[in-house]
Amino acid sequence: ALQFQIIGTTTADTFDIAIRHNKLVTKKMCVQIDDVLYNIINISSDESAKLIKFDILTLQAKKKGA
Repeated sequence: ALQFQIIGTTTADTFDIAIRHNKLVTKKMCVQIDDVLYNIINISSDESAKLIKFDILTLQAKKKGA
């Protein structure tokens, strides 16, 4: 079994979502899901030759007042 310790790192309290590939999406943007805003921490772009491509966004909830 693999275990990861991410407490205290930049990936603590993050989760990933998949979106349809869009080169216009940047880390400067935010994502809103329900009433919560999330910073985009990382974008793993699908640069394959497939007809339908997906990118993985790593999100982290924005801090209050930030």
